Amino acid sequence: HHTGGNLETQAISIHPSGKIMVAGSYGNNAIMGEYEFDFAFYGSCFMVQLNDETGQILYAKNFGSRGAGTGRPHDVYCIDDKYYITGLSYGNSNGDPAMANYGCYTQTKTNSFLTCFNDIPFETPTVELVYGSVSLIASTNVDDATFQWFLNGEEIEGETGSSIVPSVAGNYEVVVSYYGCTASSTYTLECLPTTGTDVIIACNGYTWIDGITYTSNNSSATHLLTSSLGCDSLVTLNLIIEQISDVVTVSGNTLSAAQNNAEYIWLDCDAKLTAIPNETEQTFTPTQNGRYAVQVITGECNVISECVEITTISLNDYETHHSINIYPNPTKDVVMLSNVSIGTAITIYDLTGKMIYSAKTSSTQAVINTVGFANGVYQLQVENHGRFERMKFVVNK
Repeated sequence: HHTGGNLETQAISIHPSGKIMVAGSYGNNAIMGEYEFDFAFYGSCFMVQLNDETGQILYAKNFGSRGAGTGRPHDVYCIDDKYYITGLSYGNSNGDPAMANYGCYTQTKTNSFLTCFNDIPFETPTVELVYGSVSLIASTNVDDATFQWFLNGEEIEGETGSSIVPSVAGNYEVVVSYYGCTASSTYTLECLPTTGTDVIIACNGYTWIDGITYTSNNSSATHLLTSSLGCDSLVTLNLIIEQISDVVTVSGNTLSAAQNNAEYIWLDCDAKLTAIPNETEQTFTPTQNGRYAVQVITGECNVISECVEITTISLNDYETHHSINIYPNPTKDVVMLSNVSIGTAITIYDLTGKMIYSAKTSSTQAVINTVGFANGVYQLQVENHGRFERMKFVVNK
């Protein structure tokens, strides 16, 4: 590792980190690795720090006056990351550690000297722990540092990188080592982040917790929530949109729901959307003029169409539309039905959908007393062997 200079080694010490400090004297110009020593006076001193594994020279420096020799080192001590070199002095001279940028002080007396050098000429490491959404990251000011992580004071085996993904909450510490110097930082993790999936089935569109309205299936949207302890919860959306149509088409007097493969309930808009008994098919042919809508149900979806008005059916032309005749219409105190079958079920509803009359016929003609009926429009339904007919009549006293 050296050439020239008549170097003599007089003392050696091993630092707790494993580095080796050698001290000695030289009597001519010398080269120690990449370091050059000018000859000052016979008995000029040097110190060299070596890597314990490879013997690589970490740094080297000479010290001693240029007019009077310092002497011969006798011992090297390592105390508190500083090296103290003692030895025999050849005169009352200044060891001049200022020649070495890394000296801390020198004290010389006749026949002896004491010189102090700092441990290493490298930057002192620092470290800071920061917590991301899923990992603890050690940020340090030096390159080539080594790391060791601890949890609640216990070393975490195998965790020697600059970051760690915590698996449990607790007190985390990282120790950074750099050429024998160490620095540490701690972080108390109160809780761990969580993840979850929000499964939603919606009709036509859905506004999620992120404030965005989605109109198609989505399984990639995410939203970050923060608990009172400061922990994050990452929620992923799993949205299934069921498209359902509320369109009703009209052909003649027949209404048709555009949505296929659904459940249907036809409604009387003039009776506050009262369900029309037994009208649960995709198509509906009303027997009276009025406004009608359909409720369409598919799985989780449920929509009601706009009301559609039918005006092409004559209120009094029942012989055209029905096999049963109703008269008089309007009426004051009685309404009569003809051409009914024996055993036909007759039901009358008011406009709120409330049933106010129910009976079965015992002849082919039925007489219904309407004296107790309030003025207004009523819906009359007749049913015989599963066949239904509906008509409206007016009570006007």
